[in-house]
Amino acid sequence: MTRKENWQTALYDHLQRVWERPFAYGEHDCCLFAAGCIEAQTGVDVADGLRGQYSDRRSALRMMRRLCGQPSLERVVETQFEHLGLLEVSVSMAQRGDVVLLELDGVLALGILAPHGTAIIAPSEKGLVYLPMNRARRAWAVGVRAATSLVSEAPCRQ
Repeated sequence: MTRKENWQTALYDHLQRVWERPFAYGEHDCCLFAAGCIEAQTGVDVADGLRGQYSDRRSALRMMRRLCGQPSLERVVETQFEHLGLLEVSVSMAQRGDVVLLELDGVLALGILAPHGTAIIAPSEKGLVYLPMNRARRAWAVGVRAATSLVSEAPCRQ
């Protein structure tokens, strides 16, 4: 999966469209927000078939269990992103538009690294919000980038 040539403009336009949209399971929750940002950058709808399939926390947990065998956002993201070929990167190496798994009040959620690169953007009941980077636990690169995996397969030169 590669980023479109105009991915920065497309991401910015997407964020503008959904900025004031409140959190709603199955319509504009953290997973669908992240998927919308991925689609804006790549043109690939990674949430095809998920929108409208759940409408509250309970049905979202059922959907997670169906996708990966357990009601775990982190496990769903791991398995789905691995299937899609999105590489996990260290949080410190995440770049603008990359997907971030964050912790907020003891709950895991998804967001993206903001276009300015110094905060996370995630959905809330009041629309999108900026959150500090110290909330980030894991990150995945959107689009193919060289040397972005956590462990290199290349031998060391001496």
